[in-house]
Amino acid sequence: MHAIFISYRHDVSRGWAAYLHELFQRTYGSNHVFLDNEDIRIGNWQEQIDEALGQCRAFVLIIGPQWLDAKGPDGQRRLLDPEDVHRVEIEAALACERITVIPVLVDGARMPAQGDLHASIALLALRQALDLPGGGWRGASSRMRLLEEISRATELVPLPPPPTVPGWHEGWWSAAKTGAAVLGATLLSSIATVVICDVAFGVTLLEPDVSVLVLGLLGAWSALAWWLRRRVHLPPGQRHA
Repeated sequence: MHAIFISYRHDVSRGWAAYLHELFQRTYGSNHVFLDNEDIRIGNWQEQIDEALGQCRAFVLIIGPQWLDAKGPDGQRRLLDPEDVHRVEIEAALACERITVIPVLVDGARMPAQGDLHASIALLALRQALDLPGGGWRGASSRMRLLEEISRATELVPLPPPPTVPGWHEGWWSAAKTGAAVLGATLLSSIATVVICDVAFGVTLLEPDVSVLVLGLLGAWSALAWWLRRRVHLPPGQRHA
């Protein structure tokens, strides 16, 4: 079911529509988001739009700086045309009580006043808009708030983040650091053992003894390093094992 419907002007907000479409798909799954040029199949496009509107619970309306004054081939404002597809979508969303209309202001746009809108969509001016900056911490905060509003309207639960798999270079680098740590610790432990045995106990270790000691400590440190790395990468519920 397409619980989220993205409505926009093709010639002025296509980039923002594609961005939000990808964001919503990544957050909720591809089956819950409708974007006309991505989800309309071969057939009657108007019927498919009507079906998507009938299913949606969150109507995300993208409003850019030129949204209000966008003109058609005849030079008239497109929002004044009763057959304008974008206006028809807004009218249908505003008329349905179960649909939460979420105006999203992009590129510095401002929410239009009631007097600037056609009577059939004048109630849009009473909807709380959300400003969506292009980037930075304000953009991240606005995206978080937008997703929270959509989750509240649709009752959709965000998908868990995909597990991160380190690249081959990260794996080799991690292994190299672990190996260096193990070898360094083994060398220091061996030197400390030889010195302590000689100074404290007056026992001089011969070369074969040192070799056996080094191999034993190397094995112990390797086992310890493997165990620690295993505990770090295990899911929290399995770390008691």
